[in-house]
Amino acid sequence: MMAFCRRWRWAAAAAAVLLVAMQVAAVMAQPTLRAGDYGLENRDWNGLSEFVRMAKSMGYEVEPRSGLDLGALGPEDRVIVIYPTADVDQRQLARFIIDGGRAIVADDFGASEPLLERLGIDRESLAPRHHSRFFLGRPSLPLFKPGGKHPLLDGVDEVVANHPSVLRTEGGAILPFDDGQSGLVYDMRLGRGKAIVMGDASLMINHMIDVRDNRRFLENTLDYLCLRADPCRPYLLVGDAALTGTYKPQNSRDDDIDDVLSESFEALNSFFEDMTTYVPHRNAVYYASLLLMVGLVVFMVTVFSWRRVPAVAPDVGPPPHVRSLSEFEWNLLRYDGRGFQANYALPMSILKTEFERLFFARLAGSEEIPPPENARRAAFLRRMAQGYIETYQNDLSGRARARTYKQTHQLLRLFSRIPPRDRLFLDSEAFFSERELMKVYARSRAILDTMGAGEEYERRTRRIGRRSAKGDRPFGA
Repeated sequence: MMAFCRRWRWAAAAAAVLLVAMQVAAVMAQPTLRAGDYGLENRDWNGLSEFVRMAKSMGYEVEPRSGLDLGALGPEDRVIVIYPTADVDQRQLARFIIDGGRAIVADDFGASEPLLERLGIDRESLAPRHHSRFFLGRPSLPLFKPGGKHPLLDGVDEVVANHPSVLRTEGGAILPFDDGQSGLVYDMRLGRGKAIVMGDASLMINHMIDVRDNRRFLENTLDYLCLRADPCRPYLLVGDAALTGTYKPQNSRDDDIDDVLSESFEALNSFFEDMTTYVPHRNAVYYASLLLMVGLVVFMVTVFSWRRVPAVAPDVGPPPHVRSLSEFEWNLLRYDGRGFQANYALPMSILKTEFERLFFARLAGSEEIPPPENARRAAFLRRMAQGYIETYQNDLSGRARARTYKQTHQLLRLFSRIPPRDRLFLDSEAFFSERELMKVYARSRAILDTMGAGEEYERRTRRIGRRSAKGDRPFGA
């Protein structure tokens, strides 16, 4: 009996040792999830416990993971990656975001380099040439006073970073450095989804979260991440947590491809019509083949490339010293000299606002105007186009009547897809060339001329003149 008891005690002790070893191994397998730098349960200055608590108080239950299988995700999921030390599978993470997922990548000197390269972002160390404002006069704590309009900046006057890296890419930053060419935070649109890229992982640590408006900025960031995800339970990966698996897209791109094909062929048709005015007939096949090849290359780049979100506008109106210009004129002047690379989306949005205001006022009457995302919008636009024909173009013949209806309806649909100017840089990646802007202006002005509103439209959107070096002439002339 005594021998049995001794054997039982030895077995119990061995089991206890094994249990402790297993617990220690579990903790060692997830060092950054519990303690140390960016530890989720670390209440010291360098932990993330307050960030997790803040997210929970907002209704977002953060799910820490030591690894995440991207093959198990869908576009409704949300991912937060903080200071990765394991290689980031940028290709699979890209597939997830392009399919409609959203992710935050907060990294200053970790292993996110491949993903940043895929996004077209260069990363470098902070140097005196980048910034001139610092918290408590310390060069390691750059102070940002954002002046743009973006959901991340709502109620935010000042943000302080802690030993950040400097990110550089084309387009505007949410939090730009003083050099005007780099930023701390970028909002990147990738296909259907978004990536919020931060050059400072320590923005989220306990020591920094209550410095100036950092907490409000992070709350806004979580709200932005969780947009259209209900409930929102972001997966949180820290340090050596690995992204594995192959993401399986759930949103078919067939509709997108059809839309792009339709627009590409319409643009090619327009090119062919223009070319017939100056291309000799014997060379038409050669030039047509060349244009077709260029069109196919543009199509492939459009469908499969990564496209960054447009620059955040620091303002949408003229500064006080040029208040004599209309808002449209001021924004148009900002694009002079940029050539074919200039995106005229903002002037186009202003055209949309003024045209719809005048057009609907004369045709919609007291009828409620459905917002663009409403299912009733399509039927409303068809009625408005038909109402325009019956009221102002009733004398047209059958073929001309059908053509005018089609052109009017296409213009209404185009304007309907353009966000209002206060949201243009938040929810849209629209790009319009100067040629497209001129074409739309001429078509919309012709419609309003027949309605007796052309002069008012011109007063609201007229171009006083180009820069003096180019001479004065009215916009659209």
